[in-house]
Amino acid sequence: MEYVPPGGYPIGSMVPAGTTVTVHYIITAPGPGGIKDTLCFNLAFVDTIPPVIDINLVSDTVACEVDDYAGWRQAQMDSLIAHQADFDNCGIDTIYNNGPATFTNNCGSVTVTFYVEDISGNVDSATATYTITDTTLPVLAGVPADAIIDCDDPIPAVANVTATDNCAAGLMVAFSQTNSQSANTSTCNHYDYTIIRNWSVNDGCGNVVTASQTINVEDTGLPSFDIPADTMVNCGTPIDTLTLGSYSNVADNCSSVLNITLSNIVNNGICPQGKNHPAHLDGDRPLSQRCFQNTNHHDCGHHSTDGSVPRRPHG
Repeated sequence: MEYVPPGGYPIGSMVPAGTTVTVHYIITAPGPGGIKDTLCFNLAFVDTIPPVIDINLVSDTVACEVDDYAGWRQAQMDSLIAHQADFDNCGIDTIYNNGPATFTNNCGSVTVTFYVEDISGNVDSATATYTITDTTLPVLAGVPADAIIDCDDPIPAVANVTATDNCAAGLMVAFSQTNSQSANTSTCNHYDYTIIRNWSVNDGCGNVVTASQTINVEDTGLPSFDIPADTMVNCGTPIDTLTLGSYSNVADNCSSVLNITLSNIVNNGICPQGKNHPAHLDGDRPLSQRCFQNTNHHDCGHHSTDGSVPRRPHG
């Protein structure tokens, strides 16, 4: 019996999976002029044993400043390629993965599955995780200092506050403001109030920074007015604004409505009967003082006081 190697594969050689070969056996009858006969049959070689990834892929955690996802993913592929001969009994055909081409997050994780497939379609897989962290706070720039202004000063414009971050770009700064001013012009809180401005920024990785400016608006200016000059009147002259005059030029730095009050302080003396009587000393003259008080109409404790003194002469 004669064996003819099929397709160039001698006995003992490795035949790739998926190959079909035809085996020929030639049988010759003994003796001279023996008759020959040929036995043929096909052999199909298959591989049903899956590969086994027997190395550990490397998961990694890095700060966003030194992120290199593409380099990490390629390193895992290179490791699989270098050890592929150990994974399968017949040989690996393809090594691939399902990871995204890029991972541009400044924080978070991506788990990648790596596959090895032999020439018969048998597959094994392994996973590795790449994690990016960001623990650095962003920075706000341009936040103004707290301020105290008078009620007639202009309210400062809102500052242009910006933010920078170690990894994130183009961060948006959120702004909010509270104002305690009352709309009622008859109350103190319309002229003495507080504005609080708040800025905040979030880098998208849970790092949040806030800053604020407090603007205290105060009415510190005293109201003003003019009064009649000190004067001397005859004994018995009525002490009233019609006779002695009244205030004028009333003004305040913030309020347009003011309260003026008048009070008389009288020092009763002896009204003299003789013009030149020597006993009629200053201490005997009836004196009075008129006091004017100018108060902001909202009565927040800001007032000014002045007075005039009408003297009664020897009469």
